[in-house]
Amino acid sequence: MVRSRPVCDRHTNLQMIPCTFQTPTGKASGYVCAVPGCGRHHVDAGYFDGPVKSAQEQSKPNRQAAARAAILRAIGEPAEADREPPR
Repeated sequence: MVRSRPVCDRHTNLQMIPCTFQTPTGKASGYVCAVPGCGRHHVDAGYFDGPVKSAQEQSKPNRQAAARAAILRAIGEPAEADREPPR
């Protein structure tokens, strides 16, 4: 039988989303509530609140500026840093 995901104890009609957390002892697998701003987490030990960032969020660098510059180079427009100021 397939094990279902736990439900948030504050939002009993929603199943929680699986994710990994960075803890002081290393990575831990658990679940997070799907409601934005709820902040409820669940691990084998039970439910807890807290400003916990997922390990995936922590390892994802912001590449927006580099992507923008690459796109502008590809279409032949100078990037904002390369443009000359108007006279």
